[in-house]
Amino acid sequence: MKTIFNSILLFVCCLGLLACNVLPQNLKLAPNVTVTESSQGKSAVITVKVVDERADSILGHISSASFSGRADIVTSQDLPALIQGEVIKGLFKKGFNALPCEVNERPVLKVVIQTIRYDVIQGVWASRIETNAILKAVATVNGTTHETIYRAEDEKKLAFQPTMEKNEIYINQMLNDVIKVLLNDPQLIDYLSNA
Repeated sequence: MKTIFNSILLFVCCLGLLACNVLPQNLKLAPNVTVTESSQGKSAVITVKVVDERADSILGHISSASFSGRADIVTSQDLPALIQGEVIKGLFKKGFNALPCEVNERPVLKVVIQTIRYDVIQGVWASRIETNAILKAVATVNGTTHETIYRAEDEKKLAFQPTMEKNEIYINQMLNDVIKVLLNDPQLIDYLSNA
């Protein structure tokens, strides 16, 4: 009986140690937004610029719900360049002649990264992932401006601690979702088609 009790106690202690083991992660971002091809853009020339206005470059944190351990989730990639590439690709599929904005040029479409958050809260028995992305589009056509905020939020509860590979899948899905919301906004697309 004592052996069974000791085995259970050892198992619970091991789970507790796993829950407090939080290590930093450098995630590989690879958004790949699926956009239906159309001619909505009427071959309008759209210059695109993406700027990052987040308070810091940290994507989020991995933390333990039962201990004070916490580690950063980061990327060494150029987040604005990744998002800009996907926006340009998506606009091109919608019939626009989309191009990166030149250095001293005012863009027709400026996309502002306001928030990209990906937090993992590890518990002893389960983990929770909270994601939040906010992009602001500022379009300027013929002296008028159109601004819209786009959001993608999600919360997942998992029976396990997500691996780095799973975290990459989930954060790329969040990026895909928020970029897709922007590209599928009929008001923005209609506004840009008049450029």
